[in-house]
Amino acid sequence: FFFSSRRRHTRCSGVSWARRCVQETALQQCYRNNPNSCCNSVMDNVISEKYQELLSSSCSRKFSGLEVYYCYACSPQEMKYINKDEKTIKICKSFAIKIWSPEDTEEDITKPTNKFDDCGM
Repeated sequence: FFFSSRRRHTRCSGVSWARRCVQETALQQCYRNNPNSCCNSVMDNVISEKYQELLSSSCSRKFSGLEVYYCYACSPQEMKYINKDEKTIKICKSFAIKIWSPEDTEEDITKPTNKFDDCGM
């Protein structure tokens, strides 16, 4: 892991020491979690690469809810909503609607969506 010369320690419960030692420099992909992120720039780059594999550059900032979901590991609140044993993330229904439903309407989120069709998904 690469760290800047200015480091600070953030308490991110349930994570290793390496994840607690976080750069003060801004994250590029998971910028919403600055400055309380549980990620460093290396982890941010991995998330960015995976997100870019999913969406083209013209669509990458179009779906803010999906971007927040991808950056969940950087959230200081991460351990409140993750069940490591079941390998699940608990999210609010309103957040699921924001990610899945067209126009963020309360449609049945158990059905297929066309929200991402214009971006090749």
